[in-house]
Amino acid sequence: RDELRDLRKELKKREKGAVTELLRSAQVVLCTVTGADEKALNAEQFDLVVIDEAAQALEAACWIPLLKGKRAVLAGDHKQLPPTIKSERAARDGLGVTLFDRLIQAHSEKISRMLIVQYRMHTRIMEFFSNELYEGKLQA
Repeated sequence: RDELRDLRKELKKREKGAVTELLRSAQVVLCTVTGADEKALNAEQFDLVVIDEAAQALEAACWIPLLKGKRAVLAGDHKQLPPTIKSERAARDGLGVTLFDRLIQAHSEKISRMLIVQYRMHTRIMEFFSNELYEGKLQA
């Protein structure tokens, strides 16, 4: 039993070392915003953190990866789907406002860039959204 326990310890140590080496040698690491709190990433610092669908991500969740990076890009569209908040009280207490929303409100167009060409919608459907939400700027 003692030998088995020692072997398990050694296995865990080697696995941790392999994961650490893999992360340090990787050019890109992908995870969810809450997955950035994974134990293997605790000591890691990144040059750039990109949060996709940031307009739907709760601010508290965004801070997990943001604290691990020197620079950040928040990608998303605040005119589309809002964050999913199941608690009305939480929404009233401010969780319905994302970090993306707060940054857009505070800094307006200075910090945002609109991607004007889209490839997924039929042109006629896209025209409706372009006119209703994007002042006719969206193109197929």
